[in-house]
Amino acid sequence: MQRYKTPLLMKIYKFGGASVRDAAGIRNLAEILGKLQNDHILTVISAIGKTTNHLEELTRATLALDSGANQILEGIKQEHLNIIEALFPDKLHPVYSNTTNYFLELECLMETVQPNQDYDQLYDQVVSFGELISTKIVSHYLLLKGISCHWADARNFIVTDSLHREARVMWDETAKLMQHRLKPLAMKNTVITQGFIARDRQNNTTTLGREGSDYS
Repeated sequence: MQRYKTPLLMKIYKFGGASVRDAAGIRNLAEILGKLQNDHILTVISAIGKTTNHLEELTRATLALDSGANQILEGIKQEHLNIIEALFPDKLHPVYSNTTNYFLELECLMETVQPNQDYDQLYDQVVSFGELISTKIVSHYLLLKGISCHWADARNFIVTDSLHREARVMWDETAKLMQHRLKPLAMKNTVITQGFIARDRQNNTTTLGREGSDYS
């Protein structure tokens, strides 16, 4: 009798911004994933709450040389810090430095903006921070709760054209990267990654349009 190996199935879970809008939401996410540790899970997570909207406001204000840009950025930082402090009592936990570094990178980006800079390209660079930060927070929290996981940057796997804010996926290249690089990771650990963001062939950050996280 000939035996065939049963193909390994990968389950994909998607958590939108409302699911991770606060510490309670992230705790609930961890409880759900904690029950699935024997499965092969890929988890796509959006930016926290209305972060994408706030980052859009930040982009517009910065290009307009609006002095209110700093206030918008501080509001975004404080919202994330409140969640982190509720989840990680130990102020020496690496999630604090990781998040700080992301915001420092964002601040440096905003400082280099010129009034005549292309809005769509800047938009993609700025709003991508929402997904990157939220997934870092979630992955750190899962590890804190003893849930094995691997944080993955979606830009390493999803390749698009260079149409900023409405990028179209280059399916052949993306499928190969998914099959050869992403799937092996998901076979070993729960993978935490971002929706909405990708990269073009020149390694510039692109986004898949609003609600693009669902598309991911």
